[in-house]
Amino acid sequence: DPTLAALCHEDAGRLHGLVVLRRDMADAADNRTRFLLLARLASEIQHGVDVVTAAMLHAADGTFESVLGELVGSGMQLIRLSTRGAVHDPMGLRIELEFMGRADEGANARVLSSFRAAGCSVRVLGAWAARADADQPLR
Repeated sequence: DPTLAALCHEDAGRLHGLVVLRRDMADAADNRTRFLLLARLASEIQHGVDVVTAAMLHAADGTFESVLGELVGSGMQLIRLSTRGAVHDPMGLRIELEFMGRADEGANARVLSSFRAAGCSVRVLGAWAARADADQPLR
Protein backbone atom coordinates (compact mmCIF):
# COMPACT_ATOMS: atom_id res chain seq x y z
CA ASP A 1 0.00 0.00 0.00
CA PRO A 2 1.81 3.17 -1.17
CA THR A 3 0.01 5.28 1.46
CA LEU A 4 1.83 3.49 4.30
CA ALA A 5 5.38 3.88 5.57
CA ALA A 6 7.57 2.29 8.21
CA LEU A 7 10.23 3.68 10.48
CA CYS A 8 12.70 0.83 10.88
CA HIS A 9 16.27 -0.30 10.65
CA GLU A 10 17.50 -0.26 7.06
CA ASP A 11 18.17 -4.02 7.13
CA ALA A 12 14.54 -4.70 8.12
CA GLY A 13 13.36 -2.51 5.25
CA ARG A 14 15.57 -4.34 2.78
CA LEU A 15 14.29 -7.70 4.08
CA HIS A 16 10.70 -6.62 3.31
CA GLY A 17 11.43 -4.93 -0.02
CA LEU A 18 10.99 -1.36 1.21
CA VAL A 19 12.58 1.72 -0.32
CA VAL A 20 14.57 4.00 2.00
CA LEU A 21 13.04 7.47 1.84
CA ARG A 22 15.13 9.10 4.58
CA ARG A 23 18.07 8.11 6.76
CA ASP A 24 19.29 9.40 10.13
CA MET A 25 15.96 10.59 11.51
CA ALA A 26 17.08 10.83 15.16
CA ASP A 27 16.39 14.15 16.83
CA ALA A 28 19.20 13.64 19.35
CA ALA A 29 22.60 11.93 19.24
CA ASP A 30 21.68 9.56 22.09
CA ASN A 31 18.35 8.64 20.51
CA ARG A 32 16.98 5.18 21.27
CA THR A 33 14.15 3.70 19.26
CA ARG A 34 11.49 1.18 20.25
CA PHE A 35 9.35 -0.30 17.51
CA LEU A 36 5.68 -0.96 18.24
CA LEU A 37 2.63 -1.43 16.10
CA LEU A 38 0.22 1.23 17.35
CA ALA A 39 -3.39 2.01 16.71
CA ARG A 40 -3.93 5.75 16.54
CA LEU A 41 -7.05 5.33 18.68
CA ALA A 42 -7.66 2.65 21.28
CA SER A 43 -11.17 2.34 19.84
CA GLU A 44 -9.55 0.65 16.82
CA ILE A 45 -8.63 -2.25 19.13
CA GLN A 46 -11.37 -4.80 19.75
CA HIS A 47 -13.22 -4.29 23.05
CA GLY A 48 -12.53 -6.96 25.63
CA VAL A 49 -8.82 -6.90 24.76
CA ASP A 50 -6.48 -5.44 27.37
CA VAL A 51 -4.88 -2.27 26.02
CA VAL A 52 -1.59 -0.51 26.76
CA THR A 53 -1.46 3.22 25.96
CA ALA A 54 1.60 5.42 25.44
CA ALA A 55 1.57 9.16 26.13
CA MET A 56 4.14 11.92 26.22
CA LEU A 57 4.01 14.97 28.46
CA HIS A 58 6.02 18.14 28.34
CA ALA A 59 6.29 19.65 31.80
CA ALA A 60 7.65 23.12 32.42
CA ASP A 61 10.49 23.53 34.90
CA GLY A 62 9.34 22.80 38.44
CA THR A 63 6.16 20.90 37.60
CA PHE A 64 7.59 17.37 37.73
CA GLU A 65 6.79 16.99 41.44
CA SER A 66 3.16 17.91 40.85
CA VAL A 67 2.98 15.45 37.94
CA LEU A 68 4.29 12.68 40.18
CA GLY A 69 1.84 13.75 42.86
CA GLU A 70 -1.03 13.26 40.41
CA LEU A 71 0.12 9.72 39.71
CA VAL A 72 0.34 8.61 43.34
CA GLY A 73 -2.92 7.00 44.37
CA SER A 74 -4.59 7.89 41.07
CA GLY A 75 -5.50 4.35 40.10
CA MET A 76 -3.52 4.63 36.84
CA GLN A 77 -1.66 1.36 36.31
CA LEU A 78 1.77 2.49 35.11
CA ILE A 79 3.94 0.10 33.17
CA ARG A 80 6.71 2.51 32.23
CA LEU A 81 7.73 6.03 33.21
CA SER A 82 10.81 7.74 31.86
CA THR A 83 11.97 11.32 31.91
CA ARG A 84 14.57 13.38 30.12
CA GLY A 85 15.23 16.98 29.31
CA ALA A 86 13.04 18.38 26.57
CA VAL A 87 14.94 18.69 23.30
CA HIS A 88 13.96 22.27 22.49
CA ASP A 89 13.38 23.53 26.06
CA PRO A 90 16.38 23.24 28.39
CA MET A 91 14.21 24.13 31.38
CA GLY A 92 11.45 21.65 30.55
CA LEU A 93 11.07 17.94 31.01
CA ARG A 94 9.76 15.26 28.66
CA ILE A 95 7.87 12.50 30.47
CA GLU A 96 7.00 9.28 28.67
CA LEU A 97 4.26 7.10 30.14
CA GLU A 98 2.94 3.68 29.28
CA PHE A 99 -0.09 2.53 31.20
CA MET A 100 -2.76 -0.15 31.16
CA GLY A 101 -6.11 0.81 29.68
CA ARG A 102 -7.48 3.40 27.34
CA ALA A 103 -6.57 7.07 27.67
CA ASP A 104 -10.16 8.27 27.59
CA GLU A 105 -11.54 6.07 30.37
CA GLY A 106 -11.63 6.16 34.18
CA ALA A 107 -8.53 7.04 36.16
CA ASN A 108 -6.44 7.40 33.00
CA ALA A 109 -8.68 10.16 31.64
CA ARG A 110 -8.74 11.94 35.03
CA VAL A 111 -4.94 11.84 35.39
CA LEU A 112 -4.26 13.08 31.84
CA SER A 113 -6.82 15.85 32.35
CA SER A 114 -5.11 16.91 35.59
CA PHE A 115 -1.75 17.03 33.79
CA ARG A 116 -3.27 19.42 31.26
CA ALA A 117 -4.78 21.52 34.06
CA ALA A 118 -1.29 21.73 35.63
CA GLY A 119 0.00 23.28 32.40
CA CYS A 120 1.57 20.20 30.82
CA SER A 121 1.11 19.49 27.15
CA VAL A 122 -0.13 15.92 26.78
CA ARG A 123 0.01 13.87 23.61
CA VAL A 124 -1.41 10.36 23.45
CA LEU A 125 0.90 8.54 21.06
CA GLY A 126 -1.21 5.44 20.52
CA ALA A 127 -2.29 2.13 21.96
CA TRP A 128 -1.71 -1.56 21.38
CA ALA A 129 -3.15 -4.84 22.56
CA ALA A 130 -1.37 -6.03 25.70
CA ARG A 131 0.31 -9.40 25.50
CA ALA A 132 -0.39 -11.97 28.19
CA ASP A 133 3.33 -11.89 29.10
CA ALA A 134 3.60 -8.08 28.95
CA ASP A 135 5.32 -6.13 31.67
CA GLN A 136 3.28 -5.88 34.84
CA PRO A 137 2.15 -2.46 36.06
CA LEU A 138 4.57 -0.64 38.36
CA ARG A 139 3.66 -0.87 42.02
